[in-house]
Amino acid sequence: MTDGSDFSFAVLDIFQFADGRTLFTGRVEGEVGWIREGLYDLVVDGRKIQQLKLEGENIPKKLAPSDLRSISTRDSVDVSKEMLSNHLVAISPARTSD
Repeated sequence: MTDGSDFSFAVLDIFQFADGRTLFTGRVEGEVGWIREGLYDLVVDGRKIQQLKLEGENIPKKLAPSDLRSISTRDSVDVSKEMLSNHLVAISPARTSD
């Protein structure tokens, strides 16, 4: 799923596209070179609300003009853009113990 590092992706914005994709932009906390396709936990205020299959990273770290990065999914997402102003939303590698 990742390059083996533990990290959290702090979601700053959400974009939903007509083709069914949801794109998350945000900042990585921790070390990860490239966020790969795989299963990840969507966490709101520290509580896992769902598991997502991510398509991987859209803007490689080396090409991003800032520390912003983006990842996307075709799964239905239980978080709206409006929630971002009142809640801490993050994405992290799926935990098998859940």
